[in-house]
Amino acid sequence: MIISLCSLGLIAGVALSRLGLPVLPFIILALALGVFWFIFRKKTRLLLGLSLGFLALSGGLWLANSQITINSDPSRLDYYNDSGKLELQGIITENPDKRDRTSLILLEASGIATSGGWQEVSGNVLLTLPSYPEYSYGDQIRISGYLKTPE
Repeated sequence: MIISLCSLGLIAGVALSRLGLPVLPFIILALALGVFWFIFRKKTRLLLGLSLGFLALSGGLWLANSQITINSDPSRLDYYNDSGKLELQGIITENPDKRDRTSLILLEASGIATSGGWQEVSGNVLLTLPSYPEYSYGDQIRISGYLKTPE
């Protein structure tokens, strides 16, 4: 029963995190239930289960809130992840990792083509390009393709 309450509390905490509720009151409530458990030991299972459930609820809220990162800054390169085909310009910041048919190239982006023209952007992107033409460290290149969020 205790494991069930903890599991339900964690799931409820993650679900309630979408409402933007503050976490601190839930932590205080869980601690208060823990104190009541020490005072009223005759109903230990119920109070222990409730306090652990509320602790798991607040932990779920805290965990879900800490993982939400919404990037709304168009000057950062990751703002454009998974947004379709685009054009970038930047400088190769490391020697290319040459493979049989492809090269892995780390590009420090400096600009991106938008509907309003070129816009400054900052961020790094790992490019997978054909082996030819060859690129070198320090080359400034302009490339078009799709930005994918890293998995």
